[in-house]
Amino acid sequence: MQILNSTADGIRVIDKNFIMRRVNRPFAELAGIPEEKLIGTHCHEGFKGHACHTPDCPVQKILHGEKRVDCEVEIDTQDGRTVPCIVTAIPYYNPDGELIGVVEGFRDISDRKEMENKLKEISITDELTGILNRRGFMSMAEKQLQLGKRIEKPMYLLYADIDNMKWINDNLGHTIGDQALVEATNLLRDTCRQADLIGIGRLGGDEFAILMFSDDVTSCCDHPVLDRIDKNIAARNENNNSHYTLSISTGIVRYDPKDHTSIEEFISKGDEAMYACKKERKNKAANIPN
Repeated sequence: MQILNSTADGIRVIDKNFIMRRVNRPFAELAGIPEEKLIGTHCHEGFKGHACHTPDCPVQKILHGEKRVDCEVEIDTQDGRTVPCIVTAIPYYNPDGELIGVVEGFRDISDRKEMENKLKEISITDELTGILNRRGFMSMAEKQLQLGKRIEKPMYLLYADIDNMKWINDNLGHTIGDQALVEATNLLRDTCRQADLIGIGRLGGDEFAILMFSDDVTSCCDHPVLDRIDKNIAARNENNNSHYTLSISTGIVRYDPKDHTSIEEFISKGDEAMYACKKERKNKAANIPN
């Protein structure tokens, strides 16, 4: 026990009836239960993993003949914590070579998991705006379209592009350009009803996409979110003293679960709808008399 208590990993010895016969101090600390209260209790009591009572249980695998089991599990402790662990299980023999139990080692990998989650979040998040980047949005949207197909739920994709972004960067500087991107992000996100919003992403440069649930409409061109965006932009420009006028071209397309399409095709259709809107605005501007 002195040797076991000197290790960093939690270790326990379980007999063939799934009763804990020995636990070291690191295991008790990991479980959040005093050593004396663990001894004599079933292995799943106070320290339960998703594999307990299933064929994937490391203890059961060893008792059924495997010589070593290594796996990654999440353990639910009695005090309400969930601890990610690397578990190693090996047979425990008596001096006659008879299998009498299992030795399990638990390595807490909470710090590693936290770092992995941070790296994953960084990899799918746009650093400037804090919303999903292209990779993150495409991955999220693909899963949502598959879900929509299964539950036969229509969705809408709003594709948006900031007008005159090059002029803002060239004449006012990229710092102001970045402010315009953040401002457009907040306006688009705040315009969508939170109950409808599935996800918003910056696909690159000054282009954004929003995936949302919505009440079905007769025509995408009449979708109420487009009118809300125009009104919010108009209100912003009327009450804002910045050096640029915010203008956003938008296009919206409907996902039909009965006619499933890939997210790439869906994005392409949204892009086409947005450019049709941008072209229409330019034509209207060109026809306005000086």
